[in-house]
Amino acid sequence: MNGSWIFGCLSLAAVFFGCAILFAVKKEKGADYVTGFNTLTESQKARYDRAAISRHYLSFMRLLGEISLLCAALAHWIGWWALAANIALTLARCAPEIHIDWEKAFEKYLINK
Repeated sequence: MNGSWIFGCLSLAAVFFGCAILFAVKKEKGADYVTGFNTLTESQKARYDRAAISRHYLSFMRLLGEISLLCAALAHWIGWWALAANIALTLARCAPEIHIDWEKAFEKYLINK
């Protein structure tokens, strides 16, 4: 039964590492894949450091992938609790990244403050 919990954690790791690879390959253009940033006009996007946005989400997705791999290893011993911990940690880590206002979401990436 632990195989399904391990598979669940590994599936999440694959998704997160896939996203990290996307940001690594696309470099500055990877910022266009960030929710909220992709809806801005070109003149609005020009105000922000696209490379910094892409680097941030590269490291963010890599961290979530590493957490998922750790939980996959733990799932061998603690079963579904590892998948539950993986989901809880992912949600807790994603919560600070969620913003209603796009200006607040990207204010730390402004080029000219």
